[in-house]
Amino acid sequence: MNLSLLEKDQIIFKKSIALSQDQIACYLDAVGDKSTLFLDEAIVPPMAILAQAMAEAMAAIKLPPGTVHTSQDLEVDHLASVGASVECTCAINSNTLRSDIRFLVLEFKCTSASRDRIFVARTTLVVTE
Repeated sequence: MNLSLLEKDQIIFKKSIALSQDQIACYLDAVGDKSTLFLDEAIVPPMAILAQAMAEAMAAIKLPPGTVHTSQDLEVDHLASVGASVECTCAINSNTLRSDIRFLVLEFKCTSASRDRIFVARTTLVVTE
């Protein structure tokens, strides 16, 4: 995908994501979270959903080698239950070029089946052109 053609509010993807107890256990292990809270309460860590959504976005826009993830902002309103399907949308928040460096901000919005906002997140990526 030609990054220079990505425009503000352009949707990169919209899809349902559901994480199983096994997937959550793998996520918690990968990030070194030894707490049993999420698994005991059958709640999905919001960052686990965001990690899956970010993987989808990275695959969709095919970032070049050397891309750096510089910041992450996450505002959580509600929690999702294990196995519940949540709707995630990724859109371009901004896409600017300064010298030969592109600053790409992706915005992720995730809602429950009842349309409650689970979270909104912004990820800043720096790409050398």
